[in-house]
Amino acid sequence: MATASRQRVFPLHLTPIERFLLADDRPRYPMAFVIDLTLTGTLDRQAFQTALVKAVERHPLLIAFVRPAKQQSRCWVSAQGQLPVVDWGEEDVPVTLANGEWIDLRNEVGLRIWIRQGPERVQLITQFHHACCDGIGAYRFLGDLLAIYGARTAVEEPHPTMFAIKSSRLRGRADGCRHLDASDPAGRQIRASLTHLYRIMGRSCTVLHPPQPSRATTEFPGYHSFTFNQSEFKQLRDTARQQGTMLNDLLILELFHTMDQWNSTKRRRMSGNRYRIMMPIDLRDTRDYETPATNIIGYSFLTRKTSELGNAQQLATGIHEETALIRHAHLGEQFVDMISAGADVRGLLPLVLSLPRTMSTAILSNVGDPTRRFLAKFPRQAGCIVAGNLILERISGFPPLRSRTRAAFSIVTYRRQLTIGLRCDPHLFTLDDMQEMLSLYVEKLSQHLKKAG
Repeated sequence: MATASRQRVFPLHLTPIERFLLADDRPRYPMAFVIDLTLTGTLDRQAFQTALVKAVERHPLLIAFVRPAKQQSRCWVSAQGQLPVVDWGEEDVPVTLANGEWIDLRNEVGLRIWIRQGPERVQLITQFHHACCDGIGAYRFLGDLLAIYGARTAVEEPHPTMFAIKSSRLRGRADGCRHLDASDPAGRQIRASLTHLYRIMGRSCTVLHPPQPSRATTEFPGYHSFTFNQSEFKQLRDTARQQGTMLNDLLILELFHTMDQWNSTKRRRMSGNRYRIMMPIDLRDTRDYETPATNIIGYSFLTRKTSELGNAQQLATGIHEETALIRHAHLGEQFVDMISAGADVRGLLPLVLSLPRTMSTAILSNVGDPTRRFLAKFPRQAGCIVAGNLILERISGFPPLRSRTRAAFSIVTYRRQLTIGLRCDPHLFTLDDMQEMLSLYVEKLSQHLKKAG
């Protein structure tokens, strides 16, 4: 079983994207996301605890604090052996949070785990502070956790196997994200990045209206999900291809329609409404294969007015052209450049993020098949990953929600099925409200299945 190279890592300066995520982190709207795994089998508690210790050793930022260190600037420092707390319970025991959803990285490591065991069924719920890692980094850790556990509990060959990673790679984790040229004497790139900052942060967009009146706070993790089966998933991909687009373009298109219809039913729709979708962009390349869980990520934004949503073909073509530009013109890096420029101006990021502006109407995070992000090789059974005495049946969850961004959609493909997870602002939307919004989105996508059928 391969391990991480044991080299001194801490203290470690924060990268611009980490500083941005911490500046945007607040107790009411924590920068944390959830990944929810459903497995069949009975979890071996001792083997899991051993696997957890070994897995976090490979991913040091998950067992680190953020405190003043080098030149008294905030850095990642060792948590001195503190491990994530694992909350064990039967399947009907609710998830509880003694101090709320917010993770205080000054005194707490950025990973929480809940395990709920039923008859031959395990639910593994994990909450990650986004400053520690992005979704892909989280899946790398979870793949290691399952692989180490599987190797200890497997009774037959083949066992899961892992590849080596290097803790030292964390020092250069931001190298491929930023493209500002420090030698630019005129500062043109910095000015362009600050202009981009103004376009995103200075030009607000429409919020999703909650049902009136606002109701009680939704308990954690408080989300809903829906799965399209293999046949339906294939039909959706074929439909997008026939339109000359990608499946992700179709998901974006129908999310715009969903947001507009939702607002029209909850409050009078206006032609000047401007909807904006925020999408995480993976910035990893081959150099980052051996890098532990961290943030190597940018963001892109797609904006459309209500008046632009009427012509479906024109909308689909425009979205496809824009997403192609995002992939090929490094627009994800442009966001990191924007953050880097802003982070160099003392106090600017906290000031801008404190403004009562809506950065995006909703978040759409499409990670594809997370098991392809695992730094481990697993045996499979009927398309499912086998981790020793457990079989991974389902993957879901949701990205973090920031203030005034009231819906976060997660798209996961696994076993050739597509699962949509949705969480709305838990202070304004009930679980029933979330189900209503998810059902509306699913119905929009299902209309393409009816046409294909």
